[in-house]
Amino acid sequence: MVDAWVLRAMHRRCNYDRRHIEYVSECLEAELNTRRLFGQPENPEEFLTPKVAYYLEQHRRSTLADAVILPHLDQATVTCLSQEHLEAIHKMVQGMLRHKPFELVTIHDDYKAHPNNCNQVRWQYREIMAEIAESNLLDDLLSQLYEEPVTFNKLSFNLPEQIREGAYALG
Repeated sequence: MVDAWVLRAMHRRCNYDRRHIEYVSECLEAELNTRRLFGQPENPEEFLTPKVAYYLEQHRRSTLADAVILPHLDQATVTCLSQEHLEAIHKMVQGMLRHKPFELVTIHDDYKAHPNNCNQVRWQYREIMAEIAESNLLDDLLSQLYEEPVTFNKLSFNLPEQIREGAYALG
């Protein structure tokens, strides 16, 4: 299940509509600046769409930002994001825009791209793995499985940094 999510996340982060992601980036930056000056918006729920509400709930449970929300974000809907979610999505978008979009070919967990894009494939994969390590995804999955709240005690708190500093996550 998680490997399929990783595969979809890789596709969304590598093969994206650059114009739309640049627009979303501008919306995120404007919202971050507005919050720095004026704080959180008072009634962001008025801009909440059913799709965005669904993805916000996913983030609330897992604390894992997902690129699947990006096509649904605009100037109004970014106001619905929590500060943590807003910052995570902004970081993700900035990572995407570091490199031009490119075709990613996958077969299960085998990733292929033009040789000029292979370092970006590795970077995105490591970033996704680090984000999973930072998240509460395991708590969320176990809670859904057992139908009651489950908390998994992490044994390493520097795992995300180790993943990001690793030479290769994909070879």
